[in-house]
Amino acid sequence: MNDRKLLRTRAANWGVSLGVVLWIVSLISWKLRLDFEHPAVVNMLTTAAVAAVVWFSGMMNVNTKWEQPYTYGRSLSFILMTSALAGVAWGVGTFTMSAWIAPEYYAELINQQLDVMLLQAKADDALIEMVDAMRGAGVKAMRNPFVCMFSGVMNLVMYGGMLGIMMAALLRQKNVKENE
Repeated sequence: MNDRKLLRTRAANWGVSLGVVLWIVSLISWKLRLDFEHPAVVNMLTTAAVAAVVWFSGMMNVNTKWEQPYTYGRSLSFILMTSALAGVAWGVGTFTMSAWIAPEYYAELINQQLDVMLLQAKADDALIEMVDAMRGAGVKAMRNPFVCMFSGVMNLVMYGGMLGIMMAALLRQKNVKENE
């Protein structure tokens, strides 16, 4: 198998695996209602899952014998591909949860986030009316599969991109030292 095909196959495998792990985190969060009581815990679990999968999969790539050198660009593109595919899988899981498994939970979660936004902004009457009009639109958007997938992809490409910039440099450096 050539380098490009192997890299794409690994990105697909790790991306779908990460998406499933993040969906399981969402299920646990829903069951324990962590998003309402401990949102920082949910963010930590999500970030830890992304970092662990990106690092472990990157380490496996560094330890593979490649036809071409495993460069910074190849490492970063692998991490971004993995993150994008994980975002699709996570988006599908989020859509499933918000449309069929726990629609009332997601409606409540969106409304709570809008209320927090209003409190932080010290909102005037015009902003309150605008946000009240958005409440139904936000719930409808969470029940749209394309919005969920787009949101998941953008979220994880940002997470993966930020982590990937650092990790690709570290993984590439490790690869350079091993090849000398």
